[in-house]
Amino acid sequence: MAHDPDTHDAHDHDDHDDRDGHHAHGGNDDPQERVAVAWHAARWLPVAYRLTKPHLPPAPAVVVDIGCGTFGGIVPALLGDGYDAVGIDPGAPATDHYRVAPFGEAELPGSVDAITASLSLHHVDDLEAAVERAAKALSPGGVLVVLEMDWPAFDDAAAEWCFARLPVHDSGVPAGWLAQQRENWLESGTSWTDYRTEWATGHGLHPGDRIRRALDAHFECVESAPIPYYFSQLVDGIGPDEELAAVAAGELAQSTFRYVGRPR
Repeated sequence: MAHDPDTHDAHDHDDHDDRDGHHAHGGNDDPQERVAVAWHAARWLPVAYRLTKPHLPPAPAVVVDIGCGTFGGIVPALLGDGYDAVGIDPGAPATDHYRVAPFGEAELPGSVDAITASLSLHHVDDLEAAVERAAKALSPGGVLVVLEMDWPAFDDAAAEWCFARLPVHDSGVPAGWLAQQRENWLESGTSWTDYRTEWATGHGLHPGDRIRRALDAHFECVESAPIPYYFSQLVDGIGPDEELAAVAAGELAQSTFRYVGRPR
């Protein structure tokens, strides 16, 4: 992808920890940035729940949500549907139904029927240990539902497709992590591939192939499918269906996926 000379009006954000803006986890003290994260979370989390729920056992099953963030992830939706849900995250709300701790250190319910992880595993420091703990925590017949991204697959074409559909500065839509990445990339003066790789490795993000290997070591995959995610950062006319259509048409690389597995 050629370096774009159009600087594209965007909010002036410093580069930040990816958990704050990238996956609707919240946790940033900057009011402007927190508003942006909340706005995009409102678009993403309902879709994340719709992508997850069909694979869960019926309520009132016990569900643990890994990496729920300060907005609670899909835990409120689970509770609303009658599940016994627990969200785990170092930045989780300090209220009932949450554990404020990393997954590896959190106290888990005595019996767990399902574990969910929405765009959180690629942040986990010890990925393999976390996946192993998840497999051991599940009751017989339990299920793991993971929504994830493969950052190396977010290539030049994917960046170009998304960046061309970002809201403009005066649209009233807060700038999300994609807008920040575009701005930071333009300022870097490097190729998109070099910028993306330096950014992802600098944040310690695990690529999709490592995530899949870790999952396959402890789970039998019963489904793997592309999912939409970037729409939550784009103009209102781009929704989940439009994003998946672009993937099917070859306009956008598949870089986000759902993995459903049962312990081996």
